[in-house]
Amino acid sequence: MTVFEWKSEYAVGNEIIDRQHARLLDLANIVTDACSNGRGVEVVDRAFDALYHYTRHHFGCEEELFQERPPSELSNHKKKHQALVDEVKQLHVANGMGLLVDTLESLCDWITLRLVPHMIDDDRALAAAPGERSESATATGD
Repeated sequence: MTVFEWKSEYAVGNEIIDRQHARLLDLANIVTDACSNGRGVEVVDRAFDALYHYTRHHFGCEEELFQERPPSELSNHKKKHQALVDEVKQLHVANGMGLLVDTLESLCDWITLRLVPHMIDDDRALAAAPGERSESATATGD
């Protein structure tokens, strides 16, 4: 089941980042598929684990690619990354402990309300050439 499809409006204009963002959505689909098909706790846990680890990997790559950005911008972006990593880790742990009422709904909310907006707004703004601002960042006053 494909819940999260890569869309061109998610692109930030950097091939490496865009490819990794698409992979994050693929991993989210694996978790949602495991949840919706009742694949069992072990499969869901492994899928969540893969999503968590790839999220951390991706953010590290992104931060390396943007080393030339002003330190305050990069520092702010790293804080946003850490918050997202903490959130997916909390979902993973809560799922493993049986604390989530609806794992699928919780994950879908995190993807649609946190990860995708981060890709579209925050990553696009940071990926813009130094001195330029993306339309979304300008529109929100960031």
